[in-house]
Amino acid sequence: MQAASLTPADRIDLMAEKELAQGVCDIYKGDLKDSYQVFEQAAEHTRNGDPFIAATSLIGSAYALAQTSHLDEAVEQLTLATKLSDSPVIQEQALGNLGDCLLQLADYRRSISVSDQAQKLAATLGRDDDRESWLVNLGNAHMTLLELAEAEPYIQEALAISRRLHDKDEEFRALNNLTNLYLLQGKMQKARETQVQEMELVKKSDPLYAYAIA
Repeated sequence: MQAASLTPADRIDLMAEKELAQGVCDIYKGDLKDSYQVFEQAAEHTRNGDPFIAATSLIGSAYALAQTSHLDEAVEQLTLATKLSDSPVIQEQALGNLGDCLLQLADYRRSISVSDQAQKLAATLGRDDDRESWLVNLGNAHMTLLELAEAEPYIQEALAISRRLHDKDEEFRALNNLTNLYLLQGKMQKARETQVQEMELVKKSDPLYAYAIA
């Protein structure tokens, strides 16, 4: 650490940018432990440097933590990231991922609050690829709280976006939540219709899997 403190700030930030790139590569390779360590190094190197890079590093390390079920630690990292930079890009990413972690931790009210902020920022930024995820999380949280009327518009909007983007994973999530929503509402015909759409989507993605569960 003494050597790093003697390095000019612009060089430290450059080092951190390289570490960020390495962390992303590690995630794509499935090396979550390595990616976490690299993101942590990047965050440490920019502790007194570029707040945007520091916040991005924390978001990266939080992702690795969440993927390995260290959700409480991920929440801490993401909360800190929101405080480091006012950048709408950082806020949208940090709040959206924070909402996802809180949903998994069953902290539904907080998840709704931050996920709504994230989806609004994503809309402003034109990041529909992010927004669809935050919308599904919003619908899921409201549905778990049995706030069914509030849940449906979020899920329907997420479904529309996923179809426009041809995002099959998010389309499946939205359809699955919509099926569950209709079941809770006692709308059996609608539930069956969305379930059929789920199965059709699965068949297109993986015919063998669809045959096995049909």
